[in-house]
Amino acid sequence: MQKTLGYGLAAVLLLWTAALAQAQANPVASQPAAAQAGPTLAPGAVLGAELNKSLDAKKAKAGQEVVAKSLGDLRDNGGNVVIPRGSKLVGHVTTVKAASKQDPQSSLGIIFDKVEVKQGKETKQIGMHAAIQALEKPQPSPMMQEQEPAGGGGAPSGSGGGAMGGGQPGTMSGGGGGKTSGGASGSQAGDMGGGNMGAAPAAQPGAGSAPAINANSRGVIGDSNLTLSQQASPTEGSVISSAHGNVKLDGGTLLVLRVMGQ
Repeated sequence: MQKTLGYGLAAVLLLWTAALAQAQANPVASQPAAAQAGPTLAPGAVLGAELNKSLDAKKAKAGQEVVAKSLGDLRDNGGNVVIPRGSKLVGHVTTVKAASKQDPQSSLGIIFDKVEVKQGKETKQIGMHAAIQALEKPQPSPMMQEQEPAGGGGAPSGSGGGAMGGGQPGTMSGGGGGKTSGGASGSQAGDMGGGNMGAAPAAQPGAGSAPAINANSRGVIGDSNLTLSQQASPTEGSVISSAHGNVKLDGGTLLVLRVMGQ
């Protein structure tokens, strides 16, 4: 009887030892399927977003949370949706300098750190480092524009219709434009796909307005007092500067975010 039990224990130990050796030889296979692979955001991917609340360099603090929502589906090269439209994009203020009587210049640094994606009743977080490639001040609704008197101001330069969603590097077309740190501006074309931004309708030919912000836009559109740094870093993000007065971004500001990594 004792000899039989001894043989049984020896067999169990041999099987356990073999399973342990196989797991050590192939650690990926021993992990749960959910931990083996997850959604990835390729560096260079662009995503349209809308700022939830206003930000003011006079009141902002370093570390303060910044929230926006995605305006279109961001897909991987296989066509799979990585970030659905309407997802919550969470970032923070990295640096802030308020204007003063002695120094009228101000600046505000922002980086986006993660995405919160709803999956049924659960929320999944995807880490990322995304900088602001371009921004455009909120546009009045079409109804408000219709109420403007003939010959009125209309939409600012750089506004108009168009769609803005998301895409991986190399999937967008058209030229970029807007005020950058160098002050250059140019025409824009193409769109980001994946859903209308809710901006004002495109101006008719000859009306003098440029097409809407899109995946190829750079810098600040519609606010000549602001400039946007072109050398974003994973720690500081993008820095928005103003030569006169405090940097202020209103809720509803349209953003083009560019992924720098995860």
